[in-house]
Amino acid sequence: MVMRSMKASQVTREALTPALDEIRRELRIPVEFPDDALEQAETACQQWDEYLSELPSSLRNRARREAQTYKELRTLEPLPAVDPKKKWDCLDLNALPAADGTHIPFVTIDPEGARDLDQAIHLHKLSEEERAQCDADSMGTAAGAAYLVSYAIASVATFVPAGSPLDRETQRRGLTTYLPDHSTPLHPPVLSEGAASLLPDQYVPAVVWQFVLDEDGQVVGGGLNRCVVRSRAQLTYRQIQDAVDTADTKLPSVVPAQLPGLLKEIGVLRLKLEDQRGGVSARIPSQEIVRASGSGDDAGHLQLQYRAGIPAEEWNAQISLMTGMEAAALMRWRGMGILRVMPEADARSLSRLRGVAKALDIDWPHDVSYAQMVRSLDPQVPAHAAFLLEALTLYRGAGYVVYGIGAAPEFPDPMEEGTRHSAIAAEYTHVTAPLRRLVDRWSTEVCVNAMADTEDSLGALPRWIVMGAEDIPDAMAEASRRVKDAERRAVDLVEATLVVDRVGEDFSGVIVDREKRDVFSGMVMVSQPAILAPVRMVKPKGSGGEKTQRQGSEASDVSLRQKGRVQRLFAAAEKTRRWVARHIRRGGGLPLGERVLVRLEIVDVKERKLEFHYIPQV
Repeated sequence: MVMRSMKASQVTREALTPALDEIRRELRIPVEFPDDALEQAETACQQWDEYLSELPSSLRNRARREAQTYKELRTLEPLPAVDPKKKWDCLDLNALPAADGTHIPFVTIDPEGARDLDQAIHLHKLSEEERAQCDADSMGTAAGAAYLVSYAIASVATFVPAGSPLDRETQRRGLTTYLPDHSTPLHPPVLSEGAASLLPDQYVPAVVWQFVLDEDGQVVGGGLNRCVVRSRAQLTYRQIQDAVDTADTKLPSVVPAQLPGLLKEIGVLRLKLEDQRGGVSARIPSQEIVRASGSGDDAGHLQLQYRAGIPAEEWNAQISLMTGMEAAALMRWRGMGILRVMPEADARSLSRLRGVAKALDIDWPHDVSYAQMVRSLDPQVPAHAAFLLEALTLYRGAGYVVYGIGAAPEFPDPMEEGTRHSAIAAEYTHVTAPLRRLVDRWSTEVCVNAMADTEDSLGALPRWIVMGAEDIPDAMAEASRRVKDAERRAVDLVEATLVVDRVGEDFSGVIVDREKRDVFSGMVMVSQPAILAPVRMVKPKGSGGEKTQRQGSEASDVSLRQKGRVQRLFAAAEKTRRWVARHIRRGGGLPLGERVLVRLEIVDVKERKLEFHYIPQV
């Protein structure tokens, strides 16, 4: 048998572009923005610059002292009202900032190389003196304040007036599509990677959420305001993780020194709360296409790898989840909103998953919940990886539901089913990725409206939300299907391209799935390169034939009814007949959760397909 590692230099982005273009054509993914939408986006950027030029010089000259205390962070100075006669037709004048948030030293935390930056964060731990002050007068905050989370979300609505060409185009796209050669953005790059992105050292309109947390991480107060903000630095998850793990790791001097430690501290608290709610947070390995790093011949070429994430990603995700949960609570209080929902797993599915655990020799005590179980597993253990991938099937059917807007039904009772996201174990909405996801613009504007100061303005939900909200769930469902399909086809393409010249070679992998109706067919997770592909169990060599065991399984019902007559169904050698009969009687087949050697039998780059065979030792 031949075992060797794959050179990443065999796959380049340029070489894949024609095939990726074919995927885009198949799924009707737009190649370019319409001219009128592009022109609008460019004009909006110019008008935003004009708006900034009219702001107080103290803001533009950065004369305001950088916030360091709780009170300073919570104090947002109002900005002058905009003259309604302004001819800024490519901006939504109702979505312009109302306050100055540039004194808050925000930073962004994203994957390396990201340019469409939706979120920026600042964390503050209250001193004993500040806690005492909060307990006394606390600007509307409940007693017990311990942390202040300031979370700036890009205000896309500022740049996309309702009914405009760009608005229509974004509703057609729904989501940003990321493929290995380039992305197809929801908004033109001049916005998504420019004026509307929270890039370092530029003035950007944002919706700033502020959450006051107690010592357990529970939200006890907060607020929401439209602000001008300025991020200080763009960090990666790895930089944050290294800063937590290694004391001598240096971040840019403009980054608040306490940020990494506080992100971990608050993230861990929120994870504990998630556990108490029954939420599910599992390090399920994902298959990703990445560019090879370094300076060698392979640098910049494409590879496949499995990633289970690092703790810093989990901590950061908890801030986003908290924001979505609080936004959903605000929607319920307001009586209108767009929730992200996912049905609960049924008892039959849970029972089946327990059967999978038993087959994998994974101990799952009856008093341990599903959420607790998946959190305890290590994706580096083959059997655990198989279980975690199978567990993904338990939570499906996520979507969006509109309540209280236009002709949509009113919010049901909190105890009724249908409004919760089962994996989060709470009501939840999407508000933290408006540059990449259409629904977030609608949801954010509902929340901003809910926080309006007066009863009169509370009832003035923008007409474009009322008229368009009912179409959002279907638009997002279609966009999600399209994006997932594109990503899967792209991975299939890279898989086939990586191993096109390796037919007949053996690879090490883990059997992670086995079909219910055909236990001799399933999926194998190959380690190097990182491939997840179909596998079939076949007869050993010298057995009198090389038919796949799929054919044997089709006769399994007959052979079980006619126990002593297996030889009538199979004319192969006696050794093979005994082997087949033994596997049928014992309910065998592919060894789920075991590391095995599989042979690459089929590769078709054009069809983006490949197949492995598992040949057990007799």
